[in-house]
Amino acid sequence: MIDLATGAEKAITTDGGSAILFGMAEYAAPEETYRFCGYWWAKDDDPNLYLARVEFSPDGTLVVQKQSRDQKQLGLISVEPKTVKQRVVLTEKQPNWVNLSSDLNFWM
Repeated sequence: MIDLATGAEKAITTDGGSAILFGMAEYAAPEETYRFCGYWWAKDDDPNLYLARVEFSPDGTLVVQKQSRDQKQLGLISVEPKTVKQRVVLTEKQPNWVNLSSDLNFWM
């Protein structure tokens, strides 16, 4: 785990091994969202939302794509790492599903 305010890293577990892998995406993530590494969770532990993409923009802003579990709503959120201040850039809703973007062009 990385503390965004200090940059300090801390191991959450120490008992991983050849059959038990921590910090890797679960089976559904690569299949459904084309995400192959990492776990992220919301501070409020909302079980209806999950972080589908997390990237840094060239200026160091953290950019998060947060999607509802039914994949019908997608939010693009920018996070200032030093202050953890969040800004919703856009929200998209569709009746069937919203596709995630793997090609973000950073303009922030």
